[in-house]
Amino acid sequence: MADKFKIRPPYPDSTENKQPVIRVGQEYYRWLAIQKIKNGGLPIGAIVEQCIDFCREHMEGEQHANT
Repeated sequence: MADKFKIRPPYPDSTENKQPVIRVGQEYYRWLAIQKIKNGGLPIGAIVEQCIDFCREHMEGEQHANT
């Protein structure tokens, strides 16, 4: 069975290092907004980063360095 994705608890948001904007569809944004509420206000960017990290770790046929 494949690993399940679990969002880690909130961590301090560094407001001095704002990142570039990415655009997602409304359905994805609604899902992210719900996850933000469910996870104590965790910034949406942090949720997206965790999702991408999980995908990268479980991607077949790709070699990558964790950043």
